[in-house]
Amino acid sequence: MGEQSWELKEHYQTGQYATDSGVRLFYTSRGLGEKVVFLPGLLATSYSFKKVSEILAENYNAISMDWPGTGFSEDPIQPYSHRYLAGVLKDFLEEIAGEEKVHLVCHEYAGPIAFLMLYQFPEKVKSLTILSSFLKLKKYSFSFPVKLLRIPLLGQLLSYLFVPPVIRILFNLFLYSKERPMTGERAQDIYSLLFAGNKKKNLVKMCKNIDRTVHAQRDMETGIKKTVGLRQIIIGTHDRYEDPKQTEYLMEIIRLSAVQRIDAGHMSMEEAPLSFANKISPLLESMARNKNRKPTGSNKWISSQAR
Repeated sequence: MGEQSWELKEHYQTGQYATDSGVRLFYTSRGLGEKVVFLPGLLATSYSFKKVSEILAENYNAISMDWPGTGFSEDPIQPYSHRYLAGVLKDFLEEIAGEEKVHLVCHEYAGPIAFLMLYQFPEKVKSLTILSSFLKLKKYSFSFPVKLLRIPLLGQLLSYLFVPPVIRILFNLFLYSKERPMTGERAQDIYSLLFAGNKKKNLVKMCKNIDRTVHAQRDMETGIKKTVGLRQIIIGTHDRYEDPKQTEYLMEIIRLSAVQRIDAGHMSMEEAPLSFANKISPLLESMARNKNRKPTGSNKWISSQAR
């Protein structure tokens, strides 16, 4: 199916592994300072935050990780479940940060995973940024690519259709804005990270084993309320899957009066990394100890290959 891009190879070469959760979790760590941890949604990986991480690394320690069985992480050691992934997240944060609190940035389904983790371990997070995420899992309508993978019995078969040309079409139709369509090279990278070999089976299992019970809902809401640090919601203006009712409910639980908007789609961290970084920075700066920072993105972002 073709080779990985140079950027993806460089991403892997600069990464490392955490092992405290019992599975080798791939992650990258760039820059020094307070830790900003990026958590990918169902159709994203640590690679989705590569550009944002390089921008924020000017002032912070930017960390992005892959969930078990996706990206460059090893397969899970037990069946996927909402609570299993919340436990993996807790172990990951303990390994990379110890007692230090981190700034958590959650994309899509990573939000509910983090909310559930916070129910038991709210002391691990200093601030919380929620990107294109949701809280009422029972009523949330997943993106069309995820809906295909969630179809009982057929999801695994349909996953074999997710080859690079199809990935590019689906992502451009449903996840990216028309102004910044996915390239063929990017589609090849997504295939390598999420659908090559055993990864497609893992992704289907993750999509299907999402806990929509009342108990999980209650624990997630309590987890958010236990979080002491500042919180914010960011949504792409062209995100086809924003549900106003979901946003209003999330704002009510978090006690926010406004939502930050980015001119992008569901994958705004990939489409508009500088705008995304600039939306995160004010919250990080307000919670940071060192105020003598240069403006975020003051160094023009260029690819690692160009550097």
